[in-house]
Amino acid sequence: TIRLLHAAQAFDPANLRILLALGQAYVDVQRYKESLPFFERALAMQTNTHRSSIPYSLAFVYLALGNEAEARRVLHAGGATDEGVERSLLNYRRKLGR
Repeated sequence: TIRLLHAAQAFDPANLRILLALGQAYVDVQRYKESLPFFERALAMQTNTHRSSIPYSLAFVYLALGNEAEARRVLHAGGATDEGVERSLLNYRRKLGR
């Protein structure tokens, strides 16, 4: 799957869906560091982050990599309230088994 997604991305490097699929494919196999550039590029391309799930995906990856401060920053920048940030981080920790 990852190989096919890379081939698709080579054909259409600005395709937001492909970037997100690549990021998620790496998350699915717990290769978080490799997922990071795809989610970062997707977030940079997104025009309305307040209605996007991209900050949440990116925050999950940052938390998985041990960077809680960056996870918080991304969630806040994406429009999450303080309560929403705390709830998201708690859910991410559970998902990561922490």
